[in-house]
Amino acid sequence: LGEGRTVTRPSIGIAFAALLGWSCGAAAGMRRLAIVAGNDQGAAENSPLRYAEDDASRVASVLTDLGGVTDRDLTLLLGGSAADLRSALGRAQARIAEIRRETGEQTLLIFYFSGHSDGAALELGGDRFSYAELRHRLAATAADVRVAIVDACRSGALLTAKGARLGPKFDIAIADDPPTSGQVFLTSSAADENALESREIRGSIFTHNLVSALRGAADTSGDGRVTLAEAYRYAYAHTVASTSRFLLRPQHPSYDYRLSGIGELVLTELTPHSALLTLPRGFDRALVEDPARDEVLAEVPADGAGRLALPPGDYLVRVWKNGGLYETRARLAANQPLAIRWSDLSTVRLAEVGQAKGGGAAAALARAVQLFEKFDDVRAASAFRAILRSGPPDPIAAKAHAYLGLIAFNELRLADARQEFRAALEADPAVDIPTEDASPKARVAFAQAQQEAEQAPPPPVPRPAAARAPLIVAPPSNRSVETAVAMPPAHPLRTASYWVLGGAAIAAGVGLYFGVDQASAWSAIQGTEGTIETQNDQARYRRDGIIADVLYGVAGLGAVSAVTLFFVARGQAQPAITLAPSAGGATARVSF
Repeated sequence: LGEGRTVTRPSIGIAFAALLGWSCGAAAGMRRLAIVAGNDQGAAENSPLRYAEDDASRVASVLTDLGGVTDRDLTLLLGGSAADLRSALGRAQARIAEIRRETGEQTLLIFYFSGHSDGAALELGGDRFSYAELRHRLAATAADVRVAIVDACRSGALLTAKGARLGPKFDIAIADDPPTSGQVFLTSSAADENALESREIRGSIFTHNLVSALRGAADTSGDGRVTLAEAYRYAYAHTVASTSRFLLRPQHPSYDYRLSGIGELVLTELTPHSALLTLPRGFDRALVEDPARDEVLAEVPADGAGRLALPPGDYLVRVWKNGGLYETRARLAANQPLAIRWSDLSTVRLAEVGQAKGGGAAAALARAVQLFEKFDDVRAASAFRAILRSGPPDPIAAKAHAYLGLIAFNELRLADARQEFRAALEADPAVDIPTEDASPKARVAFAQAQQEAEQAPPPPVPRPAAARAPLIVAPPSNRSVETAVAMPPAHPLRTASYWVLGGAAIAAGVGLYFGVDQASAWSAIQGTEGTIETQNDQARYRRDGIIADVLYGVAGLGAVSAVTLFFVARGQAQPAITLAPSAGGATARVSF
């Protein structure tokens, strides 16, 4: 599918915007056409996208499988130019005129684009296709109803001129009879936001959630039909939830619509010719993958409907619950529903992936790299961490950290990526990241980590702790030099002397109080001999005298003890040293 080539896909299915009203099969005479475009390349200053063209293929698949678009009425452009897109819109205009002339049927045109945008135009390689021209050419097709979806950075600018709305409230109403005209615009981000890809799901986060919704994850009512309102609400909620893990400001899908009437716009119907896969209850998250094409077809969160419409084939089903990962292989046949039970799922022991027998750390690293190259980031990350826990040689540890940094960078955990890159360079300064697996921005981040590592000062050399304070000797000069000596912590005897001296002071103070009271009693005795009051004062005089004498004795003994302890402690203290110049060089004076 070379650049600029128009491709009409055979019937493989995924339904993106699809039909009005009722059932995809009947559609009340509404003929559906689709133009689906994807381009990994943008302006020269932009890094190529990984999955834009894959996203377009998945949308084309769902349109032909569940959306009621025939092979003849589907145009798929992969890597095309602006001229190719203009030609596709011109052919759609001619086809719509032909349908109206021959059958009189009303028409629904679905337009989808995945790629780069600068906020004013779609970028198709080096070409630009302005939003204004896109609006004009879609209107010129004269389709009765037009649904346009743009998954690109700053794509919300497509809606600003018409007053776009950002948020989950989305109520589409049309008449029970086919509407005469109307249009719907959906964008994956606001006018000032980036649209994100995910390595794990191998696609754009918005398109991945939208396709999952149309496969049945948004059919919470269980009626087998997914309306535009259900699909948008599902894609909005899960795009915001997913990107909020990576960015301070999450990605917000936006919309603008102008349809008349009171019915519902049905996008997909889980038709009988598709295989229905039912997941077990109680999971936290589920992914359905096509191993042969290395493609993630759908994801279902805990609050999603557990039933998906898929083409017949072999699938890998992965289910997360309570931090554990479980998986099974499932073969779906046409018109045959299949229910997965918990007993069908086997536990994936992530911690053992990097520790398989044979070859040691080097072989484990090679197996982990294989998982990484297969885009199995969940098990690859677990394998790299298991290698690090085993204490490998520094070069292998450096490689493991480098790959963990790439995984973190691909998931937009930029702080974790920088930390892993620094750890890799600390283990082995010569380590490098594989250029074929790293995006240009990841290589820039690694180069910055290398530069920071080169500019970082060397770590300080640890010194053994000295038992005594160091003596710093300065060279002699013409004047006395007092050497700065760090004093050691206070000696415990000196600390005890302070406490004893404090207790002696308290005893002396209390003794002084009783001495003053004794003097007061002595004054009251004078001239009052023989009375009862005199007897009480005499008793008080004798009592206070005894207490005061005891306290004075305690205070004196405490003072003597404190002084003794102080000088004993001083005798064991660090000496003070003074250096002074002399005729022979320097004289040291040591004092305690």
